[in-house]
Amino acid sequence: MKLTGIQTKVLSKLIDQYEHSVTFSGKNKVRQSFGINVDKVFPRYQDDSDYDFFVSFNEEIKDISDRGWVEISEEHRRISRVYLVLDAISEIYEALGRCPRKDVQSAILDLYDDLEEGINKRCGSGQSEQSEELCRIYLDYINRQRQRIEENRTVEYFSGDMDEYRDIWKVLSVLPDLENEVFLRDLSVKIFHDSKRLEKLKDKAEGILFDNGEYPEKKHILEEYGIIKIPAHVCVKGNIELDFGGERISMRNLAGDIGLSEGMLSDLRDITVYGRRIVTIENLTSFHRYDCGKEDAAIYLAGYHNRQKREFLKMIYRKYPGLEYCHFGDIDAGGFYIYEHLRRKTGIPFSTLEMDASVLMKYRDYAKKLTPYDKKRIRKLSEYYENKTDPDAQASKNLETLETMLKYGIKLEQEATGVLFST
Repeated sequence: MKLTGIQTKVLSKLIDQYEHSVTFSGKNKVRQSFGINVDKVFPRYQDDSDYDFFVSFNEEIKDISDRGWVEISEEHRRISRVYLVLDAISEIYEALGRCPRKDVQSAILDLYDDLEEGINKRCGSGQSEQSEELCRIYLDYINRQRQRIEENRTVEYFSGDMDEYRDIWKVLSVLPDLENEVFLRDLSVKIFHDSKRLEKLKDKAEGILFDNGEYPEKKHILEEYGIIKIPAHVCVKGNIELDFGGERISMRNLAGDIGLSEGMLSDLRDITVYGRRIVTIENLTSFHRYDCGKEDAAIYLAGYHNRQKREFLKMIYRKYPGLEYCHFGDIDAGGFYIYEHLRRKTGIPFSTLEMDASVLMKYRDYAKKLTPYDKKRIRKLSEYYENKTDPDAQASKNLETLETMLKYGIKLEQEATGVLFST
């Protein structure tokens, strides 16, 4: 039987009710019934001027009632409610072309079993820090989804398309092994034989990582692991000299900056810093306006720091551990998450630059209002600083800034400060 649009909508809503019930999960103590109010689902049915719809609706609903799939309540030919007949569920699934929820849940659990087998083989086997971190993220997500299935709740980032969900995990599964940068479309061809498939899965893959890991922001997570749309460069300027095995570039003699590609970084043999401070900068406008003076070297992070940028910073730190390392970013939740992520990923004791409460208040006329999501992230950061077992002056300073943001309900973009530095 080919269902009409009205029949499909009615039966789908009834099945949705059933699948999200305690009857479905087997936890019901009393017999449940499942029904919809026609007037709420189909407002047109109440419109006396739309007689054709009224007649058509009655005919189509009585058709599936005659088949024993639903029961109806009506008075004077007007149907008020439509009820699901539980004994007909198998026939309804088939007519809808819909996979039963239990079968979908079973398929997801089977996928988790396969994923966990591979993850557990990888974890604790001398893998890289990146690989170990991803293993933990994946297991945390899977364990939480198993619990959600046990409670008959929806699986996060599962749209109902099992093929899409498997493909998301194909993307996540390649991340631990990525060592060099790869173009998003090239990787998509390698995994799916389709240059556009990965782009469609990107948001959900990054969502799983963001919700279960510690990342500054969602939209650049795959870039952090080396999956890029366009070539990424490390932009540098100021009191620094770069040695590419005989070819030396002194940034002190250049008015602007230079962008170092992955190939150039692989050829980099030595770095000489002539100043006393390394400053990482979150946003491009601020990077271009930043005056390094005679003491600073500046590095543009492009809002996030991928493996290239971290390795470049660590190369400097290994040679010059006594320099001052500062991060200049937005005075908002994202800015502080980027700052903490930078410290954790590089192991370099960065301090903040022009990201304190006094700067926020000085330029408060240019501030933006906090969103509910901003407040949530700021409170989480505040808890982190409050619960540090080894709090230092920087942690106290950051906590004061976060509390000021919450008190006044504001945040400040880096560009809004209009600060041009000269040391």
